Amino acid sequence: MMDPTTVDRLISGDHVCWAFDDDTEHLTAVARFVQAGLARHQKVMYLTGAAPPPTFWDALSRVGAAPEAQADNHQVQINLVSDLPLNLLDTSRLLDHWTHAITEAHVEGYAGLRVATDMSWAAASLPDLYPLVQYEAQASRLFADDYATMVCFYDRRLFSSTSLNCIGSAHPGSSEITAGAPEAWQPLLRMRRTSDPPGLALSGEADLSNRYALAATIAHLPEDVASEAPLVIDLSDLTFADVGTMRLFVQVAEASATGLRLVGCSPPLLRMLRLLDVRQVIQFDDDVSR
Repeated sequence: MMDPTTVDRLISGDHVCWAFDDDTEHLTAVARFVQAGLARHQKVMYLTGAAPPPTFWDALSRVGAAPEAQADNHQVQINLVSDLPLNLLDTSRLLDHWTHAITEAHVEGYAGLRVATDMSWAAASLPDLYPLVQYEAQASRLFADDYATMVCFYDRRLFSSTSLNCIGSAHPGSSEITAGAPEAWQPLLRMRRTSDPPGLALSGEADLSNRYALAATIAHLPEDVASEAPLVIDLSDLTFADVGTMRLFVQVAEASATGLRLVGCSPPLLRMLRLLDVRQVIQFDDDVSR
């Protein structure tokens, strides 16, 4: 598992697959995630398959979060899977649950929403990964509004490396795939929907490791971002994109009634766009200084 301190670098809009095989480090990471939410006046939700053990509260206490959590039950909510209408074969119900939670946190005046999910309960859905991957990809789309943050904790002892690679691709960032030095780690890709101009801003790297997350977000961009002008995808902070990413851009351009414009393209991305000959469906600037 990643060093638990790296969870401190997650920000609103992030959706991360966090693989672990050490229960103590797992609980420490969750506790730090909760504590950061409390410090930032964010609502915090923890979803688990069983009632948190005493070690969970001990971990909160060690990072100074337990007193706040006990004093304000409403700011920190612990949900049991058995108490919620969760069904991986009906992903819309799970997504509706998080949509309602985001709306409620807004109404209650919180600065954001933080969600930690212990996904051990989802191991029962194996070997069919499709519903789980579909759910996680749509959650990436939901959380791209730059208000909520979700960390999905997956136990390596319950999920194979192959399964985790597939599940990880439904998240913009994954500790399983992009783990590095703790002081340098951050999600490989960050996606944020924008209103001015209407569209999407991408930063980091877009490749096969986060393909499903990006595909779900881009595919629904025309309906998620209302605009009478061409949708804009800002690539100014995107350091790498593969051919598969370019094909996703073409798909959304063809699906959008207003078209698509790419801005901030780096020279390598421009060269790829020219080689793919996509100007008939995508607008982009040829002149760049970088």
